[in-house]
Amino acid sequence: MELIVKSRYCAPCVVELPDRKILIESPEDVINVACLFFKLSREELISSCRQREIAFARQCAMRYIRENLRVSLLSTGKLFGSRDHTTVIHAVKTLKNLCYVDERIRLQYWEFEDAVKRYLK
Repeated sequence: MELIVKSRYCAPCVVELPDRKILIESPEDVINVACLFFKLSREELISSCRQREIAFARQCAMRYIRENLRVSLLSTGKLFGSRDHTTVIHAVKTLKNLCYVDERIRLQYWEFEDAVKRYLK
């Protein structure tokens, strides 16, 4: 399956995801799908890098984990390189606001969310 991703936060690219389904067991699975979807290594995703594309991918993963898996703020922060709970709050709030204002961001997050649901359930 191919997805075309275009956004000011992420360079246009074609994303190929595997055609297999995995039983979701942990937030680690969401992080793995985020790495595939955004074409990043795990180290890049959990790094302290503030580059726009990496930060956006990290925010998407944090929001999905927080809202859909109901993982605590503290545990979510620990998954992403020992970040503070306020960093997770900021990431979720920032992405929600961006999705509200920018349709391209909203569509990209929905595509990511669909990819996680499709390949992890």
